Amino acid sequence: NIYGPTEATVYATAFTCDPADPDRDPPIGRPLGGARAYVLDERMRPVPTGAPGELFLAGTGVARGYLRRPGLTASRFLPDPFGPPGSRMYRTGDLVRWTADGDLVYLGRGDDQVKVRGFRIELGEVEAALARHPAVAAAAARVVEHGGHRRLVGYAVPRTAGLPDTAELRAFLARGLPDHLVPALVVPLERLPLGATGKLDRRALPAPEWAAPAAGRTGRPPHTEAERTLAAIWSEVLGVPEVGADDNYFTLGGDSVLGIQIVSAARRAGLALNPRHLFTHQTLAELAAAAQPVTDAAVSAAAAEQGPVTGDTPLTPVQHWLLETLTGDPAHFSQTVAHELATDPEEPLLRAALAAVLEHHDALRMRFEPDGDGRWRQYGTAPADGTAHLEVHRGAAPDEVARALGAGFDLAGGPLLRAALCRP
Repeated sequence: NIYGPTEATVYATAFTCDPADPDRDPPIGRPLGGARAYVLDERMRPVPTGAPGELFLAGTGVARGYLRRPGLTASRFLPDPFGPPGSRMYRTGDLVRWTADGDLVYLGRGDDQVKVRGFRIELGEVEAALARHPAVAAAAARVVEHGGHRRLVGYAVPRTAGLPDTAELRAFLARGLPDHLVPALVVPLERLPLGATGKLDRRALPAPEWAAPAAGRTGRPPHTEAERTLAAIWSEVLGVPEVGADDNYFTLGGDSVLGIQIVSAARRAGLALNPRHLFTHQTLAELAAAAQPVTDAAVSAAAAEQGPVTGDTPLTPVQHWLLETLTGDPAHFSQTVAHELATDPEEPLLRAALAAVLEHHDALRMRFEPDGDGRWRQYGTAPADGTAHLEVHRGAAPDEVARALGAGFDLAGGPLLRAALCRP
């Protein structure tokens, strides 16, 4: 399997496929002789194994540039900070990741990657998952603006006898994708719009119709008090004029983030729900039937302090997906935040504050380790007796301290929160 753009003289990387494994989606392999490959983030820094990044190619095969197009040449052919002095690298625009074996896996075009609610979404991944449904012949995806929110929408061309409804397709996708990659709506199409080159013309995909066909016309109107209360909440949060009793939450443009607003508004209106109810009871009538009146006891129970979470704790669906799909060490994925303090704090007080954060947030006391069958186990540890990881540095460069602090986490032994105080 050979990969390479014209700007890098066509052949840049290659992978030798195994004839005994014809169904494998092959990587694009490793750089060929004379070629160099870098996988970099938005700040032009190498990413760790398993993390997606943009592919840059360097070496003897890189072209000089585009004929009589100096501006485009300057934007795509950049100085190579990792190669010999004066060398250049080509910015491919392709997203890839390194495997633990040292091969490159192609993920798609960078311009097909979008953000929705803070999640980075590769549209090609959504399209590939939707196309795996036996009733789908071809699929596409895009992000649309609706009611001030960005929504992920899928498009599907049926094979023969039509498509299942959106709820069934969403359930199919949810078995293999995390929540933020499941489209809020799947629009049926006779064919995908193609451009002059035969590739998908994403801008020509039609705008979805968020309001269900039954809403405000032939559908059954809300009947019970709970249905009327929830209909008013849905109408306000989802930005639709009318909601019928049989309307589907996701067909109207709902998603998991808006669900939090709906659950909160329902509680203020006296109906007890949780976000999972919106996935298991997707129509207004079903959700109203599942809702329970908020009682004083329920309010007291919700407000009660449950105490520290310790012992084995089930992984969330997103944790399952992350730990099972990542290659390499998950401990590489850390976040470092710096704060400039107005005054020099007293070390004991700062250490006590960090210990209080650890005690309050159970997630920071979790430990992770693989079990015997290749899956991961998560378990909570008890709050330590007032101790927290705090380093004190004098005269050290904060950038160097941050790099050292964010490297080498031990997911099994902890701690998962480390802090450093840098003094002049």
